[in-house]
Amino acid sequence: MARSAQTTEEYMRIVCAAGRKAALGEDAAEELRAVAQAESGAECFLPAAHLRDACGLTDAETLLLYVCIARIESGEPLPGTAEALRLLASFGAPPWEGVSPLFTPGADGGCLHPAAVDFLLQRAPRLGEHARLEVCEARPVYHSAAQLETLGRFFDGLTAPEPGRTAAAAVCGEEGTGRRFLLSQLAAEKGFALLWLESPDAIDADTLDFVCRIYNAVPCAVNAVSAWPLLRGAALALYTAPRAGVAGLSADAVLRVDTQPMSAADSIRAVTDVCGTEAAAVWAQAAAVYRPSVSRLLAACARANAAALCGDTVPEAFLAALRQESCAALTEGAQRVAARFGFDDIVLAPDAERRLREVCAFAKASPTVWDGWGFAKRSGAGRGITALFYGASGTGKTMAASVVATELGLELYRVDLSQLISKYVGETQKNIGRVFDAAERADCVLLFDEADALFARRSDAADAQDRYSNAEIAYLLQRTEQYDGIILLATNLLQNFDEAFRRRIGFMIHFTAPDEARRLRLWRLAVPDAAPAAKLDFGLLAAQLELSGAGIRSAALGAAYLAASEGGKIDMERVVRAARREYEKEGRAFPPRLDAMYPPERSNT
Repeated sequence: MARSAQTTEEYMRIVCAAGRKAALGEDAAEELRAVAQAESGAECFLPAAHLRDACGLTDAETLLLYVCIARIESGEPLPGTAEALRLLASFGAPPWEGVSPLFTPGADGGCLHPAAVDFLLQRAPRLGEHARLEVCEARPVYHSAAQLETLGRFFDGLTAPEPGRTAAAAVCGEEGTGRRFLLSQLAAEKGFALLWLESPDAIDADTLDFVCRIYNAVPCAVNAVSAWPLLRGAALALYTAPRAGVAGLSADAVLRVDTQPMSAADSIRAVTDVCGTEAAAVWAQAAAVYRPSVSRLLAACARANAAALCGDTVPEAFLAALRQESCAALTEGAQRVAARFGFDDIVLAPDAERRLREVCAFAKASPTVWDGWGFAKRSGAGRGITALFYGASGTGKTMAASVVATELGLELYRVDLSQLISKYVGETQKNIGRVFDAAERADCVLLFDEADALFARRSDAADAQDRYSNAEIAYLLQRTEQYDGIILLATNLLQNFDEAFRRRIGFMIHFTAPDEARRLRLWRLAVPDAAPAAKLDFGLLAAQLELSGAGIRSAALGAAYLAASEGGKIDMERVVRAARREYEKEGRAFPPRLDAMYPPERSNT
């Protein structure tokens, strides 16, 4: 007496036997009964039964499926159109019209749909480069938990839809904010697969319907800005979309959810789970100034784990990977400034140093003020910090920008004004927009050097050129005010700045030429301990040489090159020779005392 199949392999052997007998014209009814008995009470997976039920096959079509399965098992060619028609007729089926789309006349490999062949062979369906099926696995959710719950309730409400009723859900947000992740977790929770579609014409409607049926999948359009005709008739269609949403999305029920950033506590939990407690401790300090998306944060964790396998220290590798991941989007319009100076490397007037430290302290306190204390709900402007450094050339403005970046653990990017300013109408705004869009996806300090070239005073609109110029400045002011990061501006010409922008600046720091005491500190910092230096009279140099910080560093470096090229040490004579060149570049008279002590004739011999 026939019994229930105990394993999938046993079940498929019974199906294959039924298919071979049916192809030979033996009693089809008996074979159907044998398979039905094998299915009765079976607890294993039944591939043939799944295809039959998913596609609603008739008895004749079911027998043709069994024939195809037997051929696949034996390695024989699948029935072609003519043989399939003959077999269906022998099984008592009507003419070919109206036969299930499971059977595709004329398709390569016979009459069985290629996706069904892949299903029976337990391999991923071949859908082309713009379509991919994913069986999702449950993973920890570190952000947008409330949005995932909303999606779950929406899905549960569709479990018994009215015939012909359609529904659509769009998960909106910027790239990397976890849109796909949320949908994959919804699929894992509700027990369906996702059919990712990256193009409106990724697959045809028949294949879409068929694949979704046999794989229990829901189609999802990726990065869609408008509704796809392919999905408008789907019982349920999912979309990932930019922040603006999906234009023209219509269905009987439409849901929009927006991804939310991780809280500081959730981000620490994510780093702890993925990368360990050491990296989490480092991240707990860095989280005050970094704003990574969940994908960038987890990518940095994965890279840090890989670096640990190579022997690197996890916390250091994590921060390095986080900086690289965060700035990956900022590839055009700005260049990374590699120098990393700290407060020990810069010499400023007391008031300027105090204000510079305030910039760093305010940046670290930003999450507490905006999120913890609720100021984000009371202000429509961006939460960014803007500081203007102004003063003569060489007084430390660019170096101060590097100090801010180092203190906050961020990369410093200098905006390339040559790539922003264009003579063509509207191009400057587009270039500015691209830089700010990329900077918003990166965690970095943005430096506008010689910023007066962009933030110049607006003029009376005497002609069309003035109007376009004023429009560019107005757009720049708008983007700056809405920006959530840190913007530093450096200028030698404060008087050229637009007054409306000056009112929007959080910090204005004046960089003055160093006095004698600061010059003494600068000279001592300018010559590294490892350099071969003779006894240098730093007090004399500070008193006699009225140089800026940049001039002092340049003179010290010039003396080092002289010493290296001449095979000697960095001594007073070489330092004075290098300093004399700095005075010549500025068109100033060299101090007479140093001229007398180190005559230029002796220096040139």
